[in-house]
Amino acid sequence: MDEKTTAVIDSYGKTFEALGSSYNLGRCFGLGMISGEPLTLSELAEALHISQSVVSTTVRQMLHMGMLEKVRVKGERSAHYQVPVDAAKLLVESPAKRIALFVDMLDQASQLDLDDNARVRVALFRDLYSFFGEHLNDLLELYEKEHPTR
Repeated sequence: MDEKTTAVIDSYGKTFEALGSSYNLGRCFGLGMISGEPLTLSELAEALHISQSVVSTTVRQMLHMGMLEKVRVKGERSAHYQVPVDAAKLLVESPAKRIALFVDMLDQASQLDLDDNARVRVALFRDLYSFFGEHLNDLLELYEKEHPTR
């Protein structure tokens, strides 16, 4: 793999790490994004210079999150993995779901007998998260209308 490609894959790792995920998960995702063909665990491990056990654990996490899918390659016995076409949508839907959970939690907190400072704080957080949650869902719907599945 050339230096430019390695730098791009590493930038995925650094970005995912900055967002609270693992560096290797980001790198696996980055390689999957730019790979033209599905990859085996061995190919992922070799390309990323990490152990197959780390790749195996990372791939399991990514499968669970919907960031990778397992595919069959004709004539091959080994499982292959690729980033699904709709992974971008999943990466936006996930924060929208987390925001909805946070709004529910804030709704519960607002039912408590709070002092004025806490009540204002909870209300401001709830308003902000509700606003972003509603508009994020609106943006997803608009995107789907303007960009039909390919």
